[in-house]
This record gives sequence, structure tokens and C-alpha cells, in this order.
Amino acid sequence: MPGKNTEESEYRSKTQLLNLPQIKGTIGVKNQQASSFVFENVEYEHPLFQNIFANEEKGNNKETGLKKIESPQIFYHFKITTEGKGRNLISLNDGTSFLSEYKFGKGKILLMNTAPVLEWSTFPIKSIFVPLINKSVFYLSFINKRDEEYLAGETVNLNFNNSFSPQIKIEKPDNTEEFFKINNEQKFISYNKTNQAGFYKIYSGGKIYSMFAVNADPSESVLKYLSSSEFQDYLKKINFKGIYIEIKRNQNPAEVVLQARFGSELWKYALLAAVILAFIEMAVARSSKKEIVSSN
Repeated sequence: MPGKNTEESEYRSKTQLLNLPQIKGTIGVKNQQASSFVFENVEYEHPLFQNIFANEEKGNNKETGLKKIESPQIFYHFKITTEGKGRNLISLNDGTSFLSEYKFGKGKILLMNTAPVLEWSTFPIKSIFVPLINKSVFYLSFINKRDEEYLAGETVNLNFNNSFSPQIKIEKPDNTEEFFKINNEQKFISYNKTNQAGFYKIYSGGKIYSMFAVNADPSESVLKYLSSSEFQDYLKKINFKGIYIEIKRNQNPAEVVLQARFGSELWKYALLAAVILAFIEMAVARSSKKEIVSSN
């Protein structure tokens, strides 16, 4: 975070040393609410925000935006975007990144674009301030202790060589608990029930022993479409033996699915066949009549 008296050139030099995005000027005026900005998007699935907001507070939709979490007013901030180097955790309605995350060696850096003082914003007096700072300390201190970075569904290998109790408890992000017993011969556990994003707290003998964070898989948010030929190549690759139906953009999905289930209606084809047969019959009858007349 910048400090109360941090100048743009000073903050830029620090971000350059850490290979962070460049500061591109300042926006707003200190102590001027008329030029304030607010939160536009929050990446709720990130472990940093787990258990901070109540479920009803997370009801941000296209109509109400983020008013329910009581966004602070940002009077003055540095113009920062991730530039593809990091992850935008909170963005402002002017397109800048209020809070972003970047890799640095075996650890991570959280970068904020405004100082936590009332001259710059109302952030320090909002309900989000204390829990966000608290979770940030836990998140960064944990990451700096480990080389691994876990995604939801991955297996986490836990080492209990320094455990002071054979009874181990794992508290999940939704506050449900699991219990394990370890012995002198087996002090490692391969834990694979990591389907939830957030912090997993490990207790030994009733005291917190360790923590690990699980992130949502970023590939689940990539909206990339395959072409029809690419999809067919994929089906060949996996040796798909079934039948697939392609629904084009100008088609009604319900009609296509209904047709696939019950087949096509045949009355149109039957009517066409009847008309064709009627013409053939008329042609044959006319030809036969001519032959009868000519024979007479």
C-alpha cells in the first residue's frame, strides 16, 4: 500500500523493483468526495474473501452492482492495471485495479492503489477493512512458507512430523470439520477433499498447527469456444462412440433437443410423396387414355 505522503515517482520505483505493473499517473483529488470512485467487481472465489461477506452481501448482480457490500469512496488513487502480470481481485469503476495479486519468487504480493488514510478514501472506516487486512496477512504469510499452490480438487500432502497430538482436525472453508489420527510410523496424510476454495485450518491438540489455501481453477473462467472441426477432432481423440448433435446459433435448442429425442415429423414428407404420386398417377392415366384412343 502507498503511505499517506507517498509520491507517484516513489511508488513507481518500488513497483519497478518488484517487477509489478507501472504506475500510470494519479486519479482524483484528496479529500474531494465529488471525484470519488467505488468498487465495480470483486473476485469472491479468491481465498482472500472467503467468510468475509455474508451470503446476502454477495448478491451482486448487473442491476445492483456492489452496493450491498458498502464499497468505500476512493477520492485519490494511483492508476494501476494488472497488464496481464497478475490477478485483479478488486477493480474500481474507472477500470483501475484497487487490489491485485502477483507472484514473486515462492511468495506473492498484494498491491493496493490507494493509501489506507481518510484523505485518500473512506476505506479505513468501512466494515471490509479490518477483515481484509487480517486475511491478507494470513494469506501472504502462508504462501511464503510453501512452494505449492493448490487448486480446488487437488491432493494436498500434509506433514505432521512436528505435531504435538495424534488427533488432527481439519476445518474447511465452510466451517465443517474432519478428524484424523496419526501415529509414530505414519505422520503424513494425503488430503483430497479440497473441492472448496478458501483456507483450510489444521489443528493438533486443539491448537492451530498449519493452514493451506485452495484457489478456484482459473481455467474454469476461460470462455473459449471450440470450432465444430476442433470439437470433432477432440471426439476422435477420446474415441467417442456415441452420437452428438450440433445446435447452431440460429436454431432453437428446445426444438433441436425434442427432435433428437423423438425424431423428425414425417407428415411433411408423406404429403410431398402423396403429391408426387398423384402427379405420376395422372401422367400414367393420361398416357393410358391416349393409347386406348389411338388403338380404337
